[in-house]
Order: sequence, then C-alpha cells, then structure tokens
Amino acid sequence: MVVNLGPGSFTSIRLGLAAVQGLALPFGTPIYGLDAFTQLVAPFKGAVQPITAWIKAKEQEVYVQTFTPAGVPTSEMLCMTLDEAHAVLQ
Repeated sequence: MVVNLGPGSFTSIRLGLAAVQGLALPFGTPIYGLDAFTQLVAPFKGAVQPITAWIKAKEQEVYVQTFTPAGVPTSEMLCMTLDEAHAVLQ
C-alpha cells in the first residue's frame, strides 16, 4: 500500500498513516510512503522545461517545490505566501 507523507496538515497525515497501517498489518502488506510532490510531478517527467508544483496550504499560503524536467527535486519543499511564491517564480 502507498500512503501520502505530505505536505499537509499534521492531523491529516497522521490519520492517513494510521488508516493504511490498520489495513496493511493484518495481511502483512508492505507500506510505502511518497510525498505529494513526487506523485504530482510524475505525469510531467520528460517535460522540456523545469517543473514547479504548488499545493494549497493554509489560507493564502502554498507549498512549493521545483523539479528538473526529469522529475528530480531542485529545491526543498517550502511553505510561503502566494505573494512570496509569485515573486520567487518570476
């Protein structure tokens, strides 16, 4: 089974991990964790230009991470305001 490791709210991630663990353990099913950006960028691997992924965070904030066209991260996952993200990406 695969579970999302974030970014996201602590409670949501903890709940998702607990649910997957409860479903997988009785059957001995392995659990794999992926961050949301890796999942989000996967369909765009092989793009011509670098990829920037955004995920809504709290009010007026976003999580942002940039990737090479091959899908390799080139930055940390960052949480910033919409204005900060817009300024960084220009």
